[in-house]
Amino acid sequence: EATRLVTRVRQNFEIELSLRAFFEAPTIHQLSTKIHQSLHTNIPDIKRVSRDQSIQLSFAQERLWFIDQWVPGNPIYNLLMTARITNEIDHSALDFALTEIMTRHEVLRTTFVAINGEPRQRFSPPQPQKFIHHDLTTLEAIDQQEIEELLLRDEALYRFDLTNGPLLRGSCIQLNENHSVLMMNMHHIVSDGWSIGIIIHEFLHFYEAYVNQTESTLVDLPIQYADFAVWQKQWLSGDRLQSQTDYWRRHLANLSIL
Repeated sequence: EATRLVTRVRQNFEIELSLRAFFEAPTIHQLSTKIHQSLHTNIPDIKRVSRDQSIQLSFAQERLWFIDQWVPGNPIYNLLMTARITNEIDHSALDFALTEIMTRHEVLRTTFVAINGEPRQRFSPPQPQKFIHHDLTTLEAIDQQEIEELLLRDEALYRFDLTNGPLLRGSCIQLNENHSVLMMNMHHIVSDGWSIGIIIHEFLHFYEAYVNQTESTLVDLPIQYADFAVWQKQWLSGDRLQSQTDYWRRHLANLSIL
């Protein structure tokens, strides 16, 4: 809920407030004071940057990349979405929607490499995508259930390769003509809980556009997540970054690990 509130404040006031700011201001009066202070702070706009340069990761991505270096492919950071569909599925539309969503969002076709020991983003060009299709239509119901559970478990435990990708994959378990289970799985380094809703909404938009043979009405995105990562590193630097670092060092100074 705090993340949703951060987004609403950003949309309505065009300012950036950290999650910490909300927890430090538990009342409406305190929060309004912080918003008022932020409105009078000159925060630069996020601008699109050249992809010819070496682009750093955002702070959130760096954290996940570091953990993956420590425990490669740890599935704890998989974001798996499943849906049981009781209508006929258009498999060509699934492939089209997956292709379009990955074309639209550059971060979904981003991988991460180490250059001189430092993580950097690497962007793959858009290319046709396909759902993995598991056809169980010839099996008995009891066998279908067993294999479906195994496939769901295997997908939840899938080990993403951050260096080579892809970091988003779609799968379809076909049980009969009008009964399927869809799975979309991605690594947390390219998405989060808030973004999932956007991805699902736009995926359905592209799917319906293909089925109905209509044009997409989504406007092109002016910036991508990599642009935010560059903006974040430029904005949160120098004295501003040092202030944040000092804060956490003070609060964690006496932390004991059992």
